[in-house]
Amino acid sequence: MTDKMLKINQVEKLVSISESTVYKLVKQGLFPEQVRISTRCVRWRLSEVQEWMQLGQDAWKKKQDSDEQVAG
Repeated sequence: MTDKMLKINQVEKLVSISESTVYKLVKQGLFPEQVRISTRCVRWRLSEVQEWMQLGQDAWKKKQDSDEQVAG
């Protein structure tokens, strides 16, 4: 199954936050990281954004931290 990839404007509409806030939250580890498609093109995985919406940013970060510990 292929995950749908979202442009930044689609992410903004879906979660109702601005582009600058998306990047700020990504930098803080509170929002899913973008996937680099090419030098000047990034996208977000729809499944990760939906999971973030369901969990909320704090619970999402805790889940990501625990996933990293298991993988590391």
